[in-house]
Order: sequence, then structure tokens, then C-alpha cells
Amino acid sequence: MPAAFGTVACSVYGVLFVWTTLHAHMDITPWGDWLMTACCLPVAAWGPLLGAVTVHDYRRRTRG
Repeated sequence: MPAAFGTVACSVYGVLFVWTTLHAHMDITPWGDWLMTACCLPVAAWGPLLGAVTVHDYRRRTRG
């Protein structure tokens, strides 16, 4: 159960972090914008990946 709460929290945090970072009004070059986007997107993927591991662990532990 704690992992499920962590999955939701990481998903919400990741999406909000990427959303606010990408919509911030910063004066950077297009290359810098691309690099910042590439570095921030894995944060948004952390929650769903944690969810996949949580489901796999639950299925492994409850297998009869």
C-alpha cells in the first residue's frame, strides 16, 4: 500500500514539475530549452515506472 501512495505522489509531482518547468518564462536558447526538456522528462516517467514495479511486486507476492 505505501508503494501505491508513492506511485500517485511521484506521478503528480512529476507532471507538475515538468509542466511548471516547461511553461516558465526563461530567456534561454533553443538548444538550452531542448536540453532542459530532455532532462526534466524522466521525472515525469518516474511515477508510472514505480507503478509498474509496484504491480509486479504485488502479483509476485500474492501468487499462489
